[in-house]
Amino acid sequence: MQRLKLINMVTEYGRQLLLAAMLLFLLSPAVLGIEIPSYLIPTGIIFFFGVWIVVKHGVLSFRSILYAIIFFPALSPFFAWDIMGKGLFSLAAPELQFDKVLVDKVLYLYALAAASYAILSLRHSSTQLKNECTRHVSDRFLPNETLWFFGIMALLGAYFLESGATILTTSYADMKAESVAATPLVALLGITLGGFWSLLFVFGRNRKRLFWIITAIIFVWLFLHVRRVELFGIAFVLFLWAKYFIKPVPLILLFVGFILLQISMGYLRYVPWIDYIAGNVEITDKQFSKTELANRNNKIALPGGASNVFLSGLHLVNIKEKNILSEKDEFTMAEWIPSLVPNTIWRALGKKPFTTEHQSIYQKMNLRYVGGMPLLAVFYLNGGIWFVIIFGILHGYFAILVDKVFDRDLKPNLAHGGSLSLLVAAVFIFYQFRLQWYNPQTMFRAIVYSLIIYFLIHLYIQTIRVIKKRVK
Repeated sequence: MQRLKLINMVTEYGRQLLLAAMLLFLLSPAVLGIEIPSYLIPTGIIFFFGVWIVVKHGVLSFRSILYAIIFFPALSPFFAWDIMGKGLFSLAAPELQFDKVLVDKVLYLYALAAASYAILSLRHSSTQLKNECTRHVSDRFLPNETLWFFGIMALLGAYFLESGATILTTSYADMKAESVAATPLVALLGITLGGFWSLLFVFGRNRKRLFWIITAIIFVWLFLHVRRVELFGIAFVLFLWAKYFIKPVPLILLFVGFILLQISMGYLRYVPWIDYIAGNVEITDKQFSKTELANRNNKIALPGGASNVFLSGLHLVNIKEKNILSEKDEFTMAEWIPSLVPNTIWRALGKKPFTTEHQSIYQKMNLRYVGGMPLLAVFYLNGGIWFVIIFGILHGYFAILVDKVFDRDLKPNLAHGGSLSLLVAAVFIFYQFRLQWYNPQTMFRAIVYSLIIYFLIHLYIQTIRVIKKRVK
């Protein structure tokens, strides 16, 4: 037994030393001022850590899923140039894609973040979280009327997030143009969709019919409106839950099938399904210039808009490297906390509403927004290379914490009730694509608003119980 412990300890220290050595190697260009390596070396490092995390923790662990979400866009150059033999991974901004020094720099930043993430996520930890799901938690499952309230709010959130015609009969561009006007109520319900659905998941899993019917309606509605980000959010929470009672092989097959389905939806965004079935699939893209359209045959992109997200990161790193932003423009994180307050309130106070990073940067620099803005690049904008390392460490820590919360609150007893930490973890998972590829405000708002709503409902339930006891 002692020998086994010694072997495990040596293995763990060896792993940490290897990870530390790789991080120091990656830091050497920044510290010593030497040339940044070609994009192929950082790409190999990202692959290496990704495989290591999957082998150690499995495909369906939050550590693996989060790693894939963050670093998938970084594979754009390697996929286009080295696998598919194309010159571009997006029709927009070809001059940035031809700037090899810039591409090397961005891949270098991704590799730094990957190494920092791996140092924590590959660490062995025996620390157990204190159990919150004890018998004295009276609201671990909520009354039917409360769950119906959450369910109806989730349905309304899905409807206001995407309304009007579906992809069955119209194109994605036309469908977006027919959406409900963004009034404060519509915006609030759209933002809190993930929070309401997570409340239903965390505190209503014992009401199986209610939970699954509402989830199915939301899933189908979002699917017909090609809302991939929210579909991924629901699916990831359910897959991480299902791994405790479905055998690994069937679950992995379901997971792969879901990913392939999502990839196919990317193509169908350009043409109504009814036209696709009829064979009328000619695509014209009026938003691109003649030069960009001429490059169509020399372009291959990763599915799901990942290459456009990477290109947005190129834009952000490029303008930071050229020192053409003011200090206020660079420190966008300072706006995260006040952005939690709805813009309606800021307008009522006579203040200017807060915009997201990609909106403000692209508007100020007169750039054409192509989709997304990697959170990793936003960290670099705000604090340089050291913030990139902090980004990796923070996300490695959060990945461990979320996995532990699910293990603690779901694994021991699948019929057990919920906890506040499980609620926060579920919302955190739900909005990871939105957080990593677009902007953090949506996730922050969803968590804050969901907790406020939960505490109001909790206060209401406790008040009713007190009144009933006094009446008796």
